[in-house]
Amino acid sequence: MQSVRSEEEVLHSITEWVAGEDAVRLALLTGSRGATRGRVDALSDYDVMLFLRPDAQLADRDDWIRSFGSVLVMFPTGYELLGCHVPTRLVQYGDGLRIDFSLCPLELLDAIGPLLPESLLAGYRVLIDKDGDAARLPPASGDAWVPPRPTPERFAALVDEFWWESLYVARNLARGEALAARFSAEAVLRFQCLVPMLGWYVQRSRAWTQPLGANGRGLPELLTPEDRVLLDRSSAGADLDENWDALFAAAALFETAARAVAADLGYEYPEALGARVQAFARGVREDAEHDAGSP
Repeated sequence: MQSVRSEEEVLHSITEWVAGEDAVRLALLTGSRGATRGRVDALSDYDVMLFLRPDAQLADRDDWIRSFGSVLVMFPTGYELLGCHVPTRLVQYGDGLRIDFSLCPLELLDAIGPLLPESLLAGYRVLIDKDGDAARLPPASGDAWVPPRPTPERFAALVDEFWWESLYVARNLARGEALAARFSAEAVLRFQCLVPMLGWYVQRSRAWTQPLGANGRGLPELLTPEDRVLLDRSSAGADLDENWDALFAAAALFETAARAVAADLGYEYPEALGARVQAFARGVREDAEHDAGSP
C-alpha cells in the first residue's frame, strides 16, 4: 500500500512538528528522497535524521511518532555512525506512509567533519535548521554507495566462497534437504557472492561510478537482457529439479561476471576450479536421480 499523502504534505507535517519540538535542532531528509541520484517512487519511504540536544527525551518515549498518523508497526532499533550511537524509530503508518527516524546526538556533527558518511554523501535536504548547524556540513557529491574495485585477494576469496558453497547446495539437494539447500543458494550464493560480483560486473562500462542499492536493488536493470534471464533462472524454485537448474544458472552467470571482472582488473580467473565444481555437482545430481529411480 502506497501513501495517500504527497511528498509536500509529508515534509510539511515533519517540519511543522520539528518547529514545535525544542529538543530537535536540525532535521535532514536523506535516503532516496534526499539523494542527488536517488530513485523515488510512490513506495519510497522518508529517511529523516533528527539532531537532538543532549537533554532530549525522544529516544526514551514513543508517543511523538503518532504525530504523523496512525501507527501500523513501529520497530525500534539503532546503528553506530562515526563512533556515535544513533537510536532509530522505523515507522509504518496505516495510510501507507513510512518514515525512518534517526535520533542523532548533536555531537555527531562534530564527528562528521569534512568527510560525509555514505548516507549523507549520497545527498541530503535540510528540512529545518534552527541554529545554523547545517552550514557545518559539506555539500554532498552524490557519489555514494559505489563499490570499490576489489583487491586481488577479495576477488579470489569471493570466487572461492561461491564454488565452495555450491557444493553445499548440491549435497543438500541430493539429500532432499530443500530448505537447507535454499538457504545456501539464496542467502550465501546469491546475496553474499553473486550480487557482489554482479555489482563489480556492472561497473566495468561505467568507470566504477555506478551507485548500487541495498541487496541488489536496481541491479537487474543494469544487466544485459541475456544476463537478466540467467539471474531470473537462478532463483530457487518449488521443487528439487528447479533448484538444481537454478544452481547451474547461478554458476553460469557468476562465471560470466567473474571472467569479465578479472579481465577488466587484470586478475586471473580460476577456470579449472569452476569446471571441477560443476562437474562434481552434476555427478551428485546424476547419482541422486539414479538412486531415486532404483527399485
